[in-house]
Amino acid sequence: MREVVEVAEKDPGADLRRLSNREKTLLIDRLRPAYSPGAMTCLPGIAPGGHHCRHARLGVGKYAGLGTEVAGAFADSKGRYGYRRIKAVLKTGVSEKVVRRIMAEEGLVAHVPKRRRYSSYEGETTPAPANLVAYTAGFSPNAELANRMPEKAASTLPGNARPLVHSDRG
Repeated sequence: MREVVEVAEKDPGADLRRLSNREKTLLIDRLRPAYSPGAMTCLPGIAPGGHHCRHARLGVGKYAGLGTEVAGAFADSKGRYGYRRIKAVLKTGVSEKVVRRIMAEEGLVAHVPKRRRYSSYEGETTPAPANLVAYTAGFSPNAELANRMPEKAASTLPGNARPLVHSDRG
């Protein structure tokens, strides 16, 4: 009787025979986990075929309770999870197609960050520094040519400066 009061929203003195067929179908669906469907159809006075017909008309699906679980998992992920991750979080035996369909019906769409397009632009170029490096030129690459260049560069520096010499050679 407690189920009758909750499902049919009737007062506690409600008579099972005065329930509408829709209310009887809802009552049978509510009691389904505890009793077999054949035993329950005898209680409110509705034929099994009538129950199945009305059950289909009510639109109570096979996965009726899964919608709230999917919505809860989606909310816990802050809208980041798609249907594959939601299915993994639920750990139920339903397929990805079912989870995808439920998410579409509920309007749950995962946030996908937009891809940024490639751009080689790195900002404004800075002016080139003044050329302070000395150079030497010659007809053959020998040691004299290489030794004259650091001497020439050191002569352009002020007296107290310590030059830093960099070479691409090892």
